[in-house]
Amino acid sequence: MMDMNQIVGKRVSDFLEDKGWTQVKLANKIGVSRQIMNNIIQGKKNITVAEVKSIAEVLEVDVEDLTKTFTKEKEPETITAFMGEVSTDKAKKGIKKVEKIMDMIVFYKQTNDSFEDMMS
Repeated sequence: MMDMNQIVGKRVSDFLEDKGWTQVKLANKIGVSRQIMNNIIQGKKNITVAEVKSIAEVLEVDVEDLTKTFTKEKEPETITAFMGEVSTDKAKKGIKKVEKIMDMIVFYKQTNDSFEDMMS
């Protein structure tokens, strides 16, 4: 089960993706470092009510939108949704490898975007 820090982090991440913003852009707008923003998004920082309120204002969402818990229904993984369910262990292992590669690509892109934002 996710704790409140993880819930807020996931919600913030989702809203950033929806807006096409980077962590760096949000960090600059609320006046915290990139490292602090990364820790918030990763659910590693004990976020304060003031920080949640500030983030909500900048993202133009309600505080409740950042703090509401997730339902038990889990969205299918991107690869599984695209390819469908698989039944063999070999296919499942292959999909897990592809998911890891996709995660690495997304991480690289986010890191590159953050670097470009810092340099501009």
